[in-house]
Order: sequence, then structure tokens, then C-alpha cells
Amino acid sequence: MEALGRWANFVPDNVRHDIHKIAPMLSRLGYDADAYPPTYGEPDAIVASNTLLVKQNEGYYQRKAQDIFHRATKFAAASL
Repeated sequence: MEALGRWANFVPDNVRHDIHKIAPMLSRLGYDADAYPPTYGEPDAIVASNTLLVKQNEGYYQRKAQDIFHRATKFAAASL
């Protein structure tokens, strides 16, 4: 859930101020364009449990991500 709203920190004030003119479809699609940061509701139990698991094992998942990145990099280099 934390990651869903991180993008909001990068929206300049002038864009937030004019969001209804810039993106009028937000409200038509059911988003609260005035909410800042946006509210996405509460996660279901599986999402909450998985998030806790990832946070408790952060080092493991960082190493796993680095391993995947390095393998992908090697594969891409070999393909050239």
C-alpha cells in the first residue's frame, strides 16, 4: 500500500492545483482528485500478510532482486 502513493511526492504543486483541468477523467473514473496523498483503502489480509513478510525479510528479498538483475544483465549482454 505504501508504494501506491509514492508517486504523489513527485507531482509538482502547480499540477496538483490544476489537476481537474489536466486530468478531468480522474473524477469520472471514481478517483478523488483532491485527495493528497491519494487514499486507496485498506489492503485485504493476503496483501497485508505478504507486505509484513517482505518487510521482515527485507535483506533476503534485496539479495534475490540483485541476483535476478545480475542474471538478466548477463543474459542481455550474451544476446548482443
